[in-house]
Amino acid sequence: MNDPSRRYRSYEWKALRKRIIYERSVCKSCDLSFKHTKSPLQIHHTYYLRDKTHEPWDYPDSCFELLCKECHEWTHRHNKIPYFDKHPIPGVFHNGLYE
Repeated sequence: MNDPSRRYRSYEWKALRKRIIYERSVCKSCDLSFKHTKSPLQIHHTYYLRDKTHEPWDYPDSCFELLCKECHEWTHRHNKIPYFDKHPIPGVFHNGLYE
């Protein structure tokens, strides 16, 4: 999947998104509940890996934040999303291996 927008329409991403929304249910920044917003809550990556072999859903849950659309847009406008060579949290279980 070379087209990034296709990745976010994939079954894997939709399943992860649904699970994170179910588990967390509110925007991390403003506490807006998914029940009280007209726009869906969004999943934000707190970092990316440089090697580009990871799919958007191929990160530990600790990498994701649940944000409303407005907070997600604000976060991208005001913060640079860091890139790492490997997961920054020691002992992260990833693809069946501890890194």
